Amino acid sequence: MSRSALETCILGVYCLYAEDPVSHLREDSLRTGLAAAMALFDGMIPPDVLKDAVSKLGTTGRPVGVRDMAKHIDRTLGEDGASKLYDLVYAPTSNHFTHANAGSLIRHVGLDDKLTSKPSAPWVRRSPVRLADASVGVLAVHLARREAVPDGLFARYAEAHLGRILPPLASLVGKRMGKTTGLLPLVRMIIRAQRLRPVVSRPDLSDRDRETLARQLYQDLLALLEGAPGEAVAPVIEHFVQTIVREYAAETRATDTGSLT
Repeated sequence: MSRSALETCILGVYCLYAEDPVSHLREDSLRTGLAAAMALFDGMIPPDVLKDAVSKLGTTGRPVGVRDMAKHIDRTLGEDGASKLYDLVYAPTSNHFTHANAGSLIRHVGLDDKLTSKPSAPWVRRSPVRLADASVGVLAVHLARREAVPDGLFARYAEAHLGRILPPLASLVGKRMGKTTGLLPLVRMIIRAQRLRPVVSRPDLSDRDRETLARQLYQDLLALLEGAPGEAVAPVIEHFVQTIVREYAAETRATDTGSLT
């Protein structure tokens, strides 16, 4: 339901901003219809005859995918919201829940590498409903703007629901971590990170010591990610470590400069 709602939302907004969208969608429909007819009448009607018949209805065009529509919306508006929704929600729901592929099939493999009939780590219960509500709000916002009427109420409605959506990938990772480590170690790690923050920000701490503390924290976090490929996680940890060192170093220099002036 949520995936269909988002797809309908993106299609609706695309039709508001694309040039002659109905013709594009019709051409795509004729393309898929021709392919279906050629398969249905294979051996009965020559393909050239079917192509000629369909050509009387119009020209066939290239596929108009949901990603293409999202990118067109963002190019037109100079934003990236549609593409982010596609990447954060639409693609993961397709990969992990809707289509039969590696992402969805791996949910039938337990942590003990044994097959299970019940798929693991379903999406959190309320997020799909929130997404459907948000999709209605987003489409209403653009319809209101098209008609030059106030859109504030629709915008607040959409933002409220968007802000309460947990992306599918975050849900899958979070539930897997909860099953492998339990909640208590994760809570302790969060508390430790909060307590470490004022220590790392101390102006008398050297960059080397700051890097050592940050790296140890992330290494301990990696230990909680049982089964995660270390070689894939390492660049991410390195990025966060260097970001912490760089930002606090810059903050310390700014403080020192301010005190001198």
